[in-house]
Amino acid sequence: MSDVEDWEAELSEGEQGTDDEAEKKVDDDVEDDDEDEDEDEYVLASEDSITHRLEDAIGKDGHDDRASSSVKKLRKIKKMEVEDINDPLQKLIELLDETYIRDPMAAVPIVKENKLFLENSEEGLWRIARSWYDYATSSKGKELELLKEGQLFARRAINSNENSASAHKWYGIITGSMTDYVGLNEKLKCGEEFKEHVEIAIRLDPDDSLLSHLLGRWCFEVAGLSWIEKRACAALFGTPPEATYDDALRHLLKAEKLSPQWGLNMLFLGKAYAKLGNSSESRKWLEATIAIKEETKEDREAVEGARKLL
Repeated sequence: MSDVEDWEAELSEGEQGTDDEAEKKVDDDVEDDDEDEDEDEYVLASEDSITHRLEDAIGKDGHDDRASSSVKKLRKIKKMEVEDINDPLQKLIELLDETYIRDPMAAVPIVKENKLFLENSEEGLWRIARSWYDYATSSKGKELELLKEGQLFARRAINSNENSASAHKWYGIITGSMTDYVGLNEKLKCGEEFKEHVEIAIRLDPDDSLLSHLLGRWCFEVAGLSWIEKRACAALFGTPPEATYDDALRHLLKAEKLSPQWGLNMLFLGKAYAKLGNSSESRKWLEATIAIKEETKEDREAVEGARKLL
């Protein structure tokens, strides 16, 4: 059996029948959809298997409005050759990215339902890692276990394509998040690994504001390490990590240039200027943070943090 036939069998979840019956099912789907919207030709990739799996993940009745429109969009894919599995994969990736932009957590069930399919490519693997990070942060008591799983997906993406900025980015983010759940030695190791992969990702994609922000925060934290923590770092790595508040400020200002008026980044700009003794600049950035629209949880936390510092 060919790879494509294996893939079709896996995604169709046990659908059986002769080739003629399968063809008839696809034709029936096309005719049904044409009745709803004559101007579109609805032919579903791989006998509608991807769409069925997405509907199962989101809710066939469309109760989740955040993702139901994305399912409808996938159902409007123009006729494609079943043999070309890269095309439906690209459509699934587009769906995931659109859903993720609206609500990262809404992308999680889609990834979980299509994980085996996404694992076939580096682009799919780092997106699994991205959603595993969100899945972990919302799973109380299982955070470290899920972060380790996500880290493995990101590592596989890197192994598949070492020049993938996104793979290094999410490996770094996940590894950095693990520091909240491990002891001091592991925390320090994770911190070094975080920096390594974030710097690689920046070299590959210098215009990603999140990467500059993350490196700025790493510098901010390292600049504030205690003498004991620096000694522990020296014992593990030979020399302790080096960074200053000026280093932090430089990366945070780059992030601001790339993504102006980003509340969380402005909060850390205020913190960095305060550490450097520039109270007027610190106040300016903290007041700018308070003035943002509180549209997300991150926005609300940034505003609350700025208020506490003023």
